[in-house]
Amino acid sequence: LRDEGGKGQTHLPHPKHQNSTGSHYKVPKTPLQLNAYLYPMQINCSIEINKSRAEVLSLFQDRKQHHHWHQGLQNFKLLKGKDWEVGTQHHIPFKIGRTEFVLLETITHNNLPNSIQMQVDTLGKGINNTMLNKFTELDSGKTFYEVEVAYTFTSWPMKLMAKLMPGMFKKQVQKMLERFRTAVEN
Repeated sequence: LRDEGGKGQTHLPHPKHQNSTGSHYKVPKTPLQLNAYLYPMQINCSIEINKSRAEVLSLFQDRKQHHHWHQGLQNFKLLKGKDWEVGTQHHIPFKIGRTEFVLLETITHNNLPNSIQMQVDTLGKGINNTMLNKFTELDSGKTFYEVEVAYTFTSWPMKLMAKLMPGMFKKQVQKMLERFRTAVEN
């Protein structure tokens, strides 16, 4: 245990917080600093949708419609819980061209109609993310939909891809939002 600046607050040192000499780094104090510390890449994307928040959420929560904006989505298999409740898990296979992968989605926070957060693990591919979806009803009867994604990479190929092509991740999320808007508005 160590005392932070004589304030009587003790903390267990974490190995990730030590440099090569054994002294400790300061642990981030704000959520933004903590996210930057834990997640090497974060992106924010948003879009305005010409429908009410109720209409937007109606489509967002209809799993049978997700193939309209999730390119390559095959199906959803409920593993645990009740859809959209905290702790619910889905097994979600995708196929895009010759590439196949599976997502494990876990709902971590549900504050709908305002927001919902999920942990998405791409099984066997070395990429995981936390995705916060926020829905703001505008005075005009429109909806502002914002997505914040914090990525972690566990494989060297994905770490290299994130370093060399970070814009690719943002473009992918923005395209998904545009496909979602098209599905809602039509």
